[in-house]
Amino acid sequence: MIHQKQMLHHFKFSTTVYVFFCFTLIITIITTQAATDLSFIQSYCPNTNTFSSNTTYQTNLNKLLSILSSNSTNKNGFYYTTVGANNPVNTVYGAFLCRGDRTQKECKDCVSAASNQIPQKCPKAKESVIWLAECMIRYSNVSFFNVAAEVPVLALMNTGTVMEQNRFMQLLADTMNAAAVEAVNGGGDKKFGTKVANFSSFQTLYTLAQCTPDLSNSGCEKCLKIATNYIPSCCSGKQGARVLIPSCNIRYELYPFYHELNVPAPDEPRPNPQGKKSRNSVVLIVAIVAPIVIILLLTLFVCWIISKMKRIKFNSVPQESGMV
Repeated sequence: MIHQKQMLHHFKFSTTVYVFFCFTLIITIITTQAATDLSFIQSYCPNTNTFSSNTTYQTNLNKLLSILSSNSTNKNGFYYTTVGANNPVNTVYGAFLCRGDRTQKECKDCVSAASNQIPQKCPKAKESVIWLAECMIRYSNVSFFNVAAEVPVLALMNTGTVMEQNRFMQLLADTMNAAAVEAVNGGGDKKFGTKVANFSSFQTLYTLAQCTPDLSNSGCEKCLKIATNYIPSCCSGKQGARVLIPSCNIRYELYPFYHELNVPAPDEPRPNPQGKKSRNSVVLIVAIVAPIVIILLLTLFVCWIISKMKRIKFNSVPQESGMV
């Protein structure tokens, strides 16, 4: 009897340990998913112009990155500045741009991460650009403010392909152009636009277009036109892709990847406006929460199996006769 009580106590302790382990695992998974917003996407580091270590240019660059990081809570998610203007040889021009739907804290975290990574991705380069999932940092020894960059043009794409590719590409062109128009007309604070359209009864196309706010409307339109015209040659028929240019960027997916900011609902079907607006919010919430719930249920199931095996093992222990 005493032996059984000891075994029961041991079993309860083991179960508690397993439950704690499962809880810790779930928290770790959720935290890891949140950290992916700071993931590295791409960098551009031309080797035509470099600087030496421990030079004035490096000092100015370090100061610039620090200033950009310090100003990353700017309400419009964009900031540019110059360091060393009194010495043209060592002047550094820099800017950051956060995605238009990001909060000030999310922007600050992203810019801080980008400013730490860019010297590692592009060591000793006098000109470079780095893109993280939700922000971009750019610097150069030549002023690029108020100028629409045309190069480089970098594309990243989803490996999956869609059915009815011709119809999809036409819908994509129309929807992306609508997002671009919204970005161009976004004003000085944010040149950011999104547009949603139904591809089928169960597939929705989400598009995003953004320019740096220092561009004129014509400059933003020019940059976005270069980006959108690049899609057919790089990403035809792909389920998702993004095109990156230092002055602008576009992206599309068959799932919601941004927070909607008073974005109109898909053109069709069109129920009452209140119901449609809430539908978009529900879709985004479900897309974010569903994977976490699935992981949670799978983890709990594994924990239940483990505890079940422990219980079977305990029940299989023979009782000792003659114990009081």
